[in-house]
Amino acid sequence: MNKVPTLFKKVVSRLGVLVLVTGCLTSSGLLYAQSASTDTEVAITKSEAVKISNIDDWLIGVFTATDSINTIQYNWDAECVYSSTGSYKVEIISQNGGADLTLKSGPNSMKYWIYSFYRRGANFRMQGFTDSNFTIDNLSGSRQQDCSDEANAGTNLWFAALVRPADFNPAPPGIYQDLVTLLVSPL
Repeated sequence: MNKVPTLFKKVVSRLGVLVLVTGCLTSSGLLYAQSASTDTEVAITKSEAVKISNIDDWLIGVFTATDSINTIQYNWDAECVYSSTGSYKVEIISQNGGADLTLKSGPNSMKYWIYSFYRRGANFRMQGFTDSNFTIDNLSGSRQQDCSDEANAGTNLWFAALVRPADFNPAPPGIYQDLVTLLVSPL
């Protein structure tokens, strides 16, 4: 006898769940049958872009006061700088904190200069720096990522690192080095 009321309770509870589910589906069906409208914003943010490429290690030259700097005498590192705005700035940041090459295996250092040759509008300029932490701004970047629109074989920025004999000659033998970061930003 006990089995019938238990079975009856199970049937009634399952019927209650079925009625509840059917009610939910029916009310959901009513919502789908009505018109509804909402606005959705579609947006994307595109920042100005800049890219520097063709970067190599700089080979350091030794020069005297009578030397003139040109692309034949010294090893210029030629870069391509693309800028979506057409202009950019470049920050040169030395790991050693100045224009010093430090001896790999000792406390000695050697002063060096960084020369840059760059484009500003239609003109090219060369500038030398005795400190290796500096910024050059208002430079003209390429509008093509591969600098194919540049007149100088896909290049618009050059660097050369040079040491004067007065700093080179008295330095003890060894490997002198610095790590220089080139940080380019669109203007």
